[in-house]
Amino acid sequence: MSNVVDFPNQEKRFDKASLWIARLDRKLTKSEESELRHWLAQDAENSKTLIQLAQLWDKMDRLSLLSEVFQIQPRKKSYTMRYAIAASFLFACLGVFSLMQFTAENIMPELAYETAVGEQQKILLDDGSTLILNTDSQVQVIYSAKQRLLLLSRGEIHIDVAHDTSRPLRVVANDKVVQAVGTAFDVRVLNLNKVKVWVTEGRVAIADNKHIENPTALEKEPLNNPGLFISKGEKAILSGVSQQVEKISDGDMTAQLSWQQGNIVFRGETLDEAVLEFNRYSDKTFVILDSSLKQVRIAGVFKIGDTLSLLSTLHNNFDIHYEYDKANKILLTMDK
Repeated sequence: MSNVVDFPNQEKRFDKASLWIARLDRKLTKSEESELRHWLAQDAENSKTLIQLAQLWDKMDRLSLLSEVFQIQPRKKSYTMRYAIAASFLFACLGVFSLMQFTAENIMPELAYETAVGEQQKILLDDGSTLILNTDSQVQVIYSAKQRLLLLSRGEIHIDVAHDTSRPLRVVANDKVVQAVGTAFDVRVLNLNKVKVWVTEGRVAIADNKHIENPTALEKEPLNNPGLFISKGEKAILSGVSQQVEKISDGDMTAQLSWQQGNIVFRGETLDEAVLEFNRYSDKTFVILDSSLKQVRIAGVFKIGDTLSLLSTLHNNFDIHYEYDKANKILLTMDK
């Protein structure tokens, strides 16, 4: 007998059920009703997981919406029917208890997402928000009845936030908390001391997280004295008490978010800056051996992972020589 449990399938089922709960909350279209019936008919576990999530969130309106979708008609009361209903609800509650960790504060199960070097991942969260992970990133998602919390431990994320004033969405990165409702923004951990934030829609508030041992405790109080607000078309480098905010042109904003389309865009960056950016997406590391090359300015659009295209540009346009060493590094020098 095999002891292997197919967790990826269960995770996909959970994600799909979460999506259906979110859709049910704003009422299904006719085509969505048909799609839901088809999904439920594919596997009995699909229906079970959907009911478990509805029970877990304790949303009677969602259960009511479920009954509309299944077109449940009122029937004459009978002891048999009562026992059947009681048994089905007991089964759902027991299933929820065994499937997920559930606290008195109605905290949803913690989900973790991670990307490898050079990989991007797009996720539709259960509230309708869209989360995109850039290369070599890791984030934990914890939803409760009072807040939506994302813990970014490394890398970069872009979040397009579904509007919900009753549950603010907060991203914790290093010692900073970024809060937004109904907006879109990007957060990148530069190092242990620096976080970069730029806003593509709406406005976000920034506060310190230094004195909060458990970020989930944030839901018990409003954001603690936000010291900074960043609006659409602005970015900030956050480092300790230092906060640098500046305007970004539409062109620069497009370039900074080009990774979502699988591109790296340079608009006059130095070669030193360019290779640092390219190194984020590759298992090969560029090393500039000739310091006089560091201030060479680079412009162009490169596909993520297309190392040869960049090397060809450097060689043909700037007479820069390159060679690979045994440590998987690409050494850059002036052509002799």
